[in-house]
Amino acid sequence: MARVELINFSLKYYGHKKETLSNINLSFDTDEKILLLSPSGYGKSSLLLCLLGIIQRNNLGETSGKITIDGRNIEEMSSIEIAKNFGIVFQDSESQFCTMYPEDEIAFSLENFCTPSEQIGEKIEKVLKQVKIEDKKREMLLNLSGGEQQKVAIGSSLAVESKMLLLDEPTANLDTLGRCEINELITSLDTGYLLVEHNFEEWLDTITRAIIIDKNGTIRVDSNGEDFLDKNREVLIELGLSKEIEEDEISTYNDNLFLNKTDKLLEIKNLNFSYAEKEILNDLTFDVNAGEIIALLGKNGAGKTTLSKILGGMESKFSGEVAYRGKSIKKISKEKLYSELTYVFQNPEHQFIKDSVRDEIELFKEIHGDEMSLDAILEKYNLEGVKNENPFTISGGQKRRLSVAIMLSKKHKVLILDEPTFGLDYFNTRELMVQIKELAKKGMGIIMITHNLNIVKEYATKALVLKEGENSYFGPIKDLFENRNFLEKAKIIRKDTKLCESRKVKACSKR
Repeated sequence: MARVELINFSLKYYGHKKETLSNINLSFDTDEKILLLSPSGYGKSSLLLCLLGIIQRNNLGETSGKITIDGRNIEEMSSIEIAKNFGIVFQDSESQFCTMYPEDEIAFSLENFCTPSEQIGEKIEKVLKQVKIEDKKREMLLNLSGGEQQKVAIGSSLAVESKMLLLDEPTANLDTLGRCEINELITSLDTGYLLVEHNFEEWLDTITRAIIIDKNGTIRVDSNGEDFLDKNREVLIELGLSKEIEEDEISTYNDNLFLNKTDKLLEIKNLNFSYAEKEILNDLTFDVNAGEIIALLGKNGAGKTTLSKILGGMESKFSGEVAYRGKSIKKISKEKLYSELTYVFQNPEHQFIKDSVRDEIELFKEIHGDEMSLDAILEKYNLEGVKNENPFTISGGQKRRLSVAIMLSKKHKVLILDEPTFGLDYFNTRELMVQIKELAKKGMGIIMITHNLNIVKEYATKALVLKEGENSYFGPIKDLFENRNFLEKAKIIRKDTKLCESRKVKACSKR
């Protein structure tokens, strides 16, 4: 165990008008289990990077005060010394991999710590078993599910016996089962953790402490975990981290809310797709009409992203029929198709090409001829404060809002979104979904990949559930939620998951 102290610590990124972190005074031991919350874009990830000394060593901003580990200033410590205390797990696990296979990734960590070669094999096997992926050790990392990739990232820190895990939204990209597996793995470890997580309700029964950073970059709440929610609900609501009503108050469904059956946008018939002799999609048939919000559901690896890329015109090696307004998308020029249909990637960075948020939006306006002013778009998507920043350096939530802003135009008739709300707090999730609902109301057809069942229930008009590449359900939301047995078989929920009840209920309560 080590003692960590932040003493009058502040961070101001170069070019920013205000501090991201302001006069932080905080002490904790590395064996604590701490939840760290703040609105999207207000310093959570920055604090983790500062604990690692990454921002200071790379001179990414102006800092004052100090951070110490057992009395030593981290700026005087080597990277290896810091890594012995902190192991980092990012939201996007792929961004931290250096090798191709799980066992090689863990070996790479051990080699960096100069572990004797005769010990490496034994340590790898021990960690693979500990994180429950021993049967995946020679599968390519890029072919693993999101949850399996996170297990490898966690295992890399466990292998070198880091005293505390820094977890930056480790379950943001995962389905319900994946979130529960990572939750159960982390909470079963003897290692302490500092966790950034918007789905924080699932962790409340295991944390020992909770900290809230407000929009001024200062600590607003430092509470023990036991009564954190009861004592701080008003603060959570004020900062947009929680909602005022309970989930069970959502009692109406949106079936056919804006549906226009006379305006059929997409027709999919007997769609099949295989990759490397593996069948990914099998005989899918469904339609997308104007005014529909279709939630595309299924466990990780069920074929959701593959289907969305086919519908978005980015994958043409399929059999069957995919037609837009009655014409095969294979016979429509890319320029024409993309003027009618737009796609928002799961990873926002895949869409950025300019050096500033302002320039990204200006390019969008030039391409689409959008009538909204630059300032109006910045305000609409809450990006005014970062308009001059590089899109690759802003927060995950800000990247997501920007990716949506630069892909939406009044000219588009079909919108495909791959996990549009990941990395967003409750307030920004609600703001984005209200905008999506308005687009549907105006006649846009929307397909949305999501693992958030509360979003599905509140906003979707239909659901398409994929189970191992097959269309196992296509129909009203109400019928889907009333068929719990089907949801369990499709691995969308577990037997111990409670649907749409109080936010105090933990989806991962099997302990």
